[in-house]
Amino acid sequence: MSSREKRERAAPQRFETGFKVSKPVAVAAGAGTALQDIEASCENIKARGLDDEALISLHTAVFGRRPKRTLVKKNLLQWSGLAASDEGAKAKLDAKIQKWKLPVIKDACDVLGVSRSEAPDKATLTARLLDFLAEPSAAAASGSKRKRAASGGAKKKQKKAAKEEAEEEEEEEEEEEEEEEEEEETDEVLKERLEKIHSSLSKEELESVTIKQIMAKLSEDGGDEVDKAEVKKQWLKML
Repeated sequence: MSSREKRERAAPQRFETGFKVSKPVAVAAGAGTALQDIEASCENIKARGLDDEALISLHTAVFGRRPKRTLVKKNLLQWSGLAASDEGAKAKLDAKIQKWKLPVIKDACDVLGVSRSEAPDKATLTARLLDFLAEPSAAAASGSKRKRAASGGAKKKQKKAAKEEAEEEEEEEEEEEEEEEEEEETDEVLKERLEKIHSSLSKEELESVTIKQIMAKLSEDGGDEVDKAEVKKQWLKML
């Protein structure tokens, strides 16, 4: 008989779910006017670039998350302030804005059309911006009039740039939609392949099978190559 010690089989590892599904931003009705209906705010937001720091900071503050590059303007234009019934929401928004540096606060005011005149310090300017975000109104968005009083040539350039950017955004949105449709089709095919494997295994086998073994079975069925992370996500949904 061999004197070599018998090797112990490693216990199969169980994978825990930890997947977070990205959900679209929910734009609830607020106590004020939607920014898309406030001329100064609407014009300034549309004139900014997709990666504009002020737009991203505003979106993160009011919605609590960084936006998709192509959705930042669309979401902001629908913002109409905080819900009157949400007590404490203004304090939370204030805490976020207080962390901004003064140049970002000034730029955010310019985007929204909030006046920066007679605002000697950061506290005054922050309070003015906070009040506008909590309840936007056309009357409070008058600070950008002097910026909008551009020459005819400058206005044409701005309109042309805004049009080109809008076309670029539309193309990117279409590309994203096509990619999402392709992903959905791929996910459906993968789901069917995994369901076949799942139905072929006994209860005991299901309790011990590993993702590595699942990947091997998928290779055996002759289908397209698949992403391991996606296989793990789909398989855990079946358990």
